[in-house]
Amino acid sequence: MSDHQGTEPQPTPYPSGWEADVVLRDGGTVHIRPIIPADADRLTAFHQRQSAESIYYRYFSARPRLTQKDLVHLTHIDYVDRVAFVALLGDELVGVGRYERWGDRPSAEVAFFIDDAHAQRGLASVFLEYLVAAARERGLATFTASVLPDNSKMLTVFSTAGFEVSRTFADGVIEVSFDLHPTPDAEAARERREATAAAASVRRLFTPTSVAVIGAGSTPGSLGHEVLYNLLAQRFTGTVWAVNERTDVIGGLPAYRTILDIPSDVDLAVIATPAERVADSVELCVRKHVKAVVILTAGFSETGPEGADLEAEVVATARRGGVRVLGPNCLGLVNTDPSVRLHASFAPTAPLPGNVGILAQSGTLGAAIIDRTRRVGLGVSSFVAAGNRADIGASDLMRYWCDEPQTSGVMLYLESFGRIERFVRAARALTATKPVVAVAAGSYLSASPLTKAEAASGLDAGPDAGARLRQRIAGAVFRQTGIIRVGTLHQLLDVGRLLATQGIPQGIGVTVLGNSGGALDLAIGECAAAGLSVVAARRLSWRADADAYAEALDQALTNDGSASVLVVHAPPELRPNPAVNDVILDAAVRHPDKVIAACNFDAADVFGLHRGDLTVPVYEFPEHAARAMGRLAGYWAWTLARATSEGPNEDPIAEATAQGQVEGIESRSELVGRLARALLAKHGPGDLPIGAEDALLEAAGVPISPRVVVDDPDQAAAAADALGYPVAVKGATRDRVLRSEAGGVSLDLHDPSAVEDAAVRLVERFGAGATPLVVQRMIDRGVDVAVTFRRRTGVTTLTVGMGGVFADEDDALLGVLPASTTDLSMLVGATEVGRQLGRVAGTEYLVEVVASLAALMEAAPEVTALVANPIIAGRHGVSLSDVVIELSEPPQEDLAARRLDLDPEG
Repeated sequence: MSDHQGTEPQPTPYPSGWEADVVLRDGGTVHIRPIIPADADRLTAFHQRQSAESIYYRYFSARPRLTQKDLVHLTHIDYVDRVAFVALLGDELVGVGRYERWGDRPSAEVAFFIDDAHAQRGLASVFLEYLVAAARERGLATFTASVLPDNSKMLTVFSTAGFEVSRTFADGVIEVSFDLHPTPDAEAARERREATAAAASVRRLFTPTSVAVIGAGSTPGSLGHEVLYNLLAQRFTGTVWAVNERTDVIGGLPAYRTILDIPSDVDLAVIATPAERVADSVELCVRKHVKAVVILTAGFSETGPEGADLEAEVVATARRGGVRVLGPNCLGLVNTDPSVRLHASFAPTAPLPGNVGILAQSGTLGAAIIDRTRRVGLGVSSFVAAGNRADIGASDLMRYWCDEPQTSGVMLYLESFGRIERFVRAARALTATKPVVAVAAGSYLSASPLTKAEAASGLDAGPDAGARLRQRIAGAVFRQTGIIRVGTLHQLLDVGRLLATQGIPQGIGVTVLGNSGGALDLAIGECAAAGLSVVAARRLSWRADADAYAEALDQALTNDGSASVLVVHAPPELRPNPAVNDVILDAAVRHPDKVIAACNFDAADVFGLHRGDLTVPVYEFPEHAARAMGRLAGYWAWTLARATSEGPNEDPIAEATAQGQVEGIESRSELVGRLARALLAKHGPGDLPIGAEDALLEAAGVPISPRVVVDDPDQAAAAADALGYPVAVKGATRDRVLRSEAGGVSLDLHDPSAVEDAAVRLVERFGAGATPLVVQRMIDRGVDVAVTFRRRTGVTTLTVGMGGVFADEDDALLGVLPASTTDLSMLVGATEVGRQLGRVAGTEYLVEVVASLAALMEAAPEVTALVANPIIAGRHGVSLSDVVIELSEPPQEDLAARRLDLDPEG
């Protein structure tokens, strides 16, 4: 064996983390992975299917076939300097994207070749995302491409990707080049593409022109019977097909043995077969080119590990075939649009048509919600009971509802968020234009215990610690996204009715009027508790008639300070008074800009006053109406605060990136990520030494008061001279509480002798444990703040609270990442820190620092915890005094490109 054989560079292993299922622009899916030598036959077949024009655009020459040499070159890559991805639909190759590096330069040429049959689906944009992510991971900085002038499709891919693209024209070819540094525009473009694709995949579920029920049955009460009956009873506007291998006719429809026997295209398949046959049914749906699948059948992940494995197999089969899945173990879905009238559900009640979208993560409660909406007259645009959410979940549905014209508001019953990052981004996009009301199941939010890392993170011990943490996380998600959180299903329907019929009040002012003193007192108290400002309370005589109500309503509705009016009517002997109801409706017609709700004690089971398309909701008790008004007014205040917040950039990560170009070579986020990896390699897992912390904070643009680590009192005095006075001298222990209580800090030292004396005292008190010593320039007085980031299972949290010795992370206000600049501003402003800073300076400097720390956490997955305590915030700025940064090996990272999660609901 050669002496040098053991040191020869090893080939880069196949990067399995680069594989992913991806949703395309039209809602279909493909599987993306690096090319392998075994793809040679697929590549040959792919090439032979393409037009001469497409081949010429790719190779700049006629190339009717690929030679063996071509195939070897194209399918053998090194995953570093030569990288290629393929898109697979089933076993068929439908596109290739690749880059090849130019010599030793950090630049590569990029090219795509998309199947003619799959053009305009967004495949080239997906390839570009993956190639850019791979190139960044391999240290490349620039892409170039040669494009023929009439290849407008490829030029559009580059121009809409969000990068700063330069073009030159020479020798009949357009030369394109662009830096690969992440930019706000590129990140925004990627998120738009992902959102568009998610919405399109859900649209396939809601707007089919043909539906096949696989497992259609004739036995009442069976899944296959009930869903087939509902499709026919609600007069689905498309074609309904029945699939049953044992009979020829079901429900008056011909029954086909398999979906492959149906003599027409099928858009949506609803599967109601036993669990053990679902995988085969999905495989046949893929072969039939069905666009979407709903699986009603139970017996999957909810039953244990074997069921979970079967569920994963079913979803993988569907995705590889271009199909997305709702369910399994789900109630189904409904679209009341008159042009569709889809009731692909076995719910016994059909909802009324309306303008509210509903997601229920429980089939049983979903059926109950639908039944109740019909009883109270709440109209529904679309409804989903998503079951196990193995593929399509809340985030996808919210993306769909963003631009769905029939939906003006959304109601959610949630048992989980899925991936919190995806949920937050989707919810924030939806609540920007449409209100969302949610009730969250306490069992999910409080059931799971803390992980070992969380239990050791300083949180209170005990069986309820995990429950408290998850409740705080849920609160942060709702607060940052603007979702209107309610505590019960009754409140969900109360708010939903007001939203559906009256809309959002344009202010927090409310007028309460009526003829029951006790009821008015209840209403006034509940309005105040709900965050409303009672601008007027009009107490009418118990004998008040329609004229008295008309006068009071006119005064209330012409009051500019009153955005809402709550009307209480308790007629003598509780007999109905239609004249008063007419007066309320007249007022609603005259003042469509005001929100009106009523509490009528004159009739039971009356949930609304109606005139044509106008409805004024009626509540059983005034406090129910007051709470609903308060929730919607709170949403109005949240949207106003976001619209008027300072700073044009809503993404602190993008903002830090945009500001952080380092000598035109590397963005700040790239620098932070590279440095964190290097520090982990050098120092290993655990707390970073002070010098390494300072380097990482400097790279992130976070100001920390200058400090020097020294070994003895003489060095301490010299360091103080270099830093400038006054200074502080600290002991080596990283426990700030113990250090302070033990006298391990000397402050406000103004000369070398004072520094040396303080250092000597520290060494005498702590012995070898005192060294190394830290000498730090004193910071101007201000408010002590503690900011903590922790990377937990499935979510990164941050807390902001009062700092110093007695800082308590459990009592601080908690937020989650991703967080916009406005989120962080609201978070800081809602704390005692914000209140104290507001008296002396304001919070903008502190928000900037918290945003930079958030950007650091996003850029460096190696950072598992960051505790900054204290941050000194004052009139003239903010500076960190002490910080602890913990590193660990991150889990294997997938490429930073869009992908479908393997376990979307976590």
